[in-house]
Amino acid sequence: MKALKKFDVHISSNKVELHPLQYADIQLLRSWRNQDNIRSYYISQKIITFDEQLLWWKNYKSNKNDYMFLIQPKNSNEKIGAVGLYNIYEKEAEFGRFMIGNEQYRGQGMALEACKLILQFGFTQLCLHRIYLKVIIENIKAKRIYQQVGFKHIHTEGNVELHEVLNLSE
Repeated sequence: MKALKKFDVHISSNKVELHPLQYADIQLLRSWRNQDNIRSYYISQKIITFDEQLLWWKNYKSNKNDYMFLIQPKNSNEKIGAVGLYNIYEKEAEFGRFMIGNEQYRGQGMALEACKLILQFGFTQLCLHRIYLKVIIENIKAKRIYQQVGFKHIHTEGNVELHEVLNLSE
């Protein structure tokens, strides 16, 4: 894996931009994560307190194997969602922390574009071979996006599915 400074990584397409999560963003991230319509699709569905979010931030800052981005429309300062690659180890990473928190941007292709960008980042900049995710079976909209960007269902355990996408360009 290339040595990248996670707070310096900015990724963009003609539709969206991914900017590194900063301390000033953690309250916004927590408010999105605690929305019932988002939280219900997370494996851990508990309400996150400010202290828990702060502890997560402290751990995130020092973890070199964790990249978290905020999603913004191209040429806008409006933050609309989040996505991350984490648990990076031996050319593999977990995809997640994915949400469009700003409801007015749902259904506009921003989530799909953000997924494409972070996968491209993972395969080209981090030199990953495999990216996997865990998704609640009932999260049909997310699974549709995951399928569009190349994730394949591997197996199901309880109400959680495991999906993966491989870097086939090597």
